[in-house]
This record gives sequence, C-alpha cells and structure tokens, in this order.
Amino acid sequence: MKKFGLFALALSLSVSVMSAPKLANYNAANAAYQQAQPTPPLPDDARPFYEDYYNEKDEAKKYEKAKIFLEKFPNIDPYWRKSPLAYIARYELKQVYNKCSEADKTFFATPNEANLNGFLSACDAWISKSPKPDAYFSTRMPLGTGYGVLVGFYKDTARGMQYTEKALPMLAQATAPEGWKQPEWDSFRKDNTARLIQYQGLYYLRQTPPDNEKAIEYLTKAANIKEGTAYKDPNTYLLRAEATTSLYTKLNAEYNTLSNDEKTGEKGKGLLGKIYPVVEKMTNDYARVMALTEGKPEYKAVYDDAKGQCEAFAKFLNKDFKIEELVKHFKPDVSVADMKIKTEESTTTPPPTAPKGGKGGKTTAPAPAGGTAKPDAGGSEKPATPAKATTKTPVKKPK
Repeated sequence: MKKFGLFALALSLSVSVMSAPKLANYNAANAAYQQAQPTPPLPDDARPFYEDYYNEKDEAKKYEKAKIFLEKFPNIDPYWRKSPLAYIARYELKQVYNKCSEADKTFFATPNEANLNGFLSACDAWISKSPKPDAYFSTRMPLGTGYGVLVGFYKDTARGMQYTEKALPMLAQATAPEGWKQPEWDSFRKDNTARLIQYQGLYYLRQTPPDNEKAIEYLTKAANIKEGTAYKDPNTYLLRAEATTSLYTKLNAEYNTLSNDEKTGEKGKGLLGKIYPVVEKMTNDYARVMALTEGKPEYKAVYDDAKGQCEAFAKFLNKDFKIEELVKHFKPDVSVADMKIKTEESTTTPPPTAPKGGKGGKTTAPAPAGGTAKPDAGGSEKPATPAKATTKTPVKKPK
C-alpha cells in the first residue's frame, strides 16, 4: 500500500509539472483571444441610458441610473452589464461603511445605550462585508462596549468580550496594516491594547456570576503594560480592588461565624493568614487610586472614598500604619510593587466590614486621571481606510 501511495504521488507530481507550461500557454492565448474580440454592439435604444449612467458625476444619481439601465435592459450583453453592476456593488458597500463611520462618531460624541446599539449594528454590518479585516472599527466597537459596561448603561458582557477577543489579535500585529502609516498604527496599538485588556477584566467582574480571579488576572495584565494608558488609570486599581474585595468578603464572612475563642485559636489564625494578604492588596490598590487622584477637584469624591477604604483596611493590618507612606510610595509610579505592611500579632481586632455588596470604591468612568477611559480613547478620527469602497468606473465609454 505504501509503494502504491508513493507511486500515485509521484505520478500526480509528474503530471502537474508536465502540464504547467501547456496551461500557461493556454491562458496567454486565451487572454490574447479575448482582447482581440470586438466590443459587442450596444443597442441604439440602450445607448442613451448607458451614456447617461456613465457620464453622471453625482454618486447617488449615478447609482440610480445604473439600476435603471439594468432594469430596462436585463438581457443585454454581459459586457455592458459589468460596469453598472460593479458600480452598484461598490456604492452599496461604501454606504455600509459610511453608516458605520457616522454611527461611530455619534456614539463617541454622545455615549448612551441607544447610540451604542446603533453603532454596533452599523459596524457589524460593515465588518461582515468589508473586503479586508478592519482593525480600526474592530477595535472601536469593544472600546464602546467596555465604556458602556464601565458606566453601567450596557450589560452584555459576553458580546463585549467577543469583540475584544477579535480585536486584540489584530492589535498584536506590529506591522501596520495596508492603508496605515506605521507611526499612526504604533500609536493606535499603544493606546488601545491595554485598554481592551482592562475591559476584559471588567467583563469578568460584571458577568453573572463574576469571575473575580480572572478579573484580577486581566486587570493586573493591563496595569503592567506601561506604554499604554491603563496603568495610570485609577479605574484599573478600583476595579481590581473591587474584585479583591469580593474575595475578602467571603473570607470575612467565614471569620465572623467563628466564636471569640475560635478567632483567637488556630482556626482564626488560619483564616487571618488568608485574610491579611488580601487586605494588603486592597490597601495598596486604594493607595494607588489616592496617588492618581490626589489634589484633583474633579476626583474628590473618588479620592475621599478610596482614602476611607485604605484607612480602614490599613488600620486592621496595623493600627499604627500611616497610609501617607503608601501614597508616597506610589506617587512617582503606581506600577511599582505593593508595599508590605507589617501586621500586628494581636487577633483581638476583627477585620473591618467589607463595603456593602462586596464592591470596591467608585469608578471614575467619565475621565480618569492620567488615562483615557472616556470613549474616544484611540482617537475620534480614523487615520486610514484600508478597504474603503471606490467609485471609479472601469469600463471605457462606448463609441
């Protein structure tokens, strides 16, 4: 069987090699023959309609005239149908693109649920018809859904995740796509990669049920991308603190079921051994938020809330610890490692009560300090249109 298979393979290869020159000769001869054929005559009754279509400069009118010509002369020679058919296809594709582009501008100018749904619908239609992958709108769509989830008017985290998972591999390509200048592409990637990863963490946090561990993983990944904007965005640390708070709430509830004797015994010490590192993480993240929002009037409510959380958890770890040390630690660079907080040996102080509902501090969605969580992250104008439909007429005017 093996010998027969090898023989069959060798035979097929030899046939391919021997046939290639003949096929090439045939194609060349056929092309020359087609070129030599005379242009089929255009019927006299069709000529005015074709010339009217061909000479029209207004795109919309040209489109209508192309349709009229085809409707009036459905059985005309295919040679004369080719140009109006191609123009109609290009024009309709361009309208789909324009609708997506306008919906993008509308949403990012006035972000709300209705505008987001219109934007997603219009750009889904464009991306499904685009001759080439469109990295720009494929990225803008998850920027929109992420912002909607962050603000609270959009709930479909699964759809947002799908858009994000489609966009990130495109952004991973270092070489600029066709139609982009390399510096523009580099800037676009830098601005949006970390933002979309941040939104992945947000989706895990807002899905039902939440996956707090996954949320922490992706928010940490976003925070570690220093060339992006997410690491200076207080939302990154507020959301991570929220996810960590949910883990803390479960441990705290378990600790509170213990009797006083159990709290001071091995059982209580074991639980505190799990609680301390979680509380330390939350305390550090709230200090990061303070470092990013301190002294900025527009973020006073966020700063005050984070400060209250930070003080409560720091006091549990060590009643003498000053949170100003933490803020000072993060002020130059919030991406540095957590500061270790020495815990007191006493187990008589109960853990502070977790925020209501297991949530962390308030997010700063409209305009986070140092970042671009507002929906125009990545720019409001597309720098290039790699697959934009054209309106050129390829068929020469008949004589």
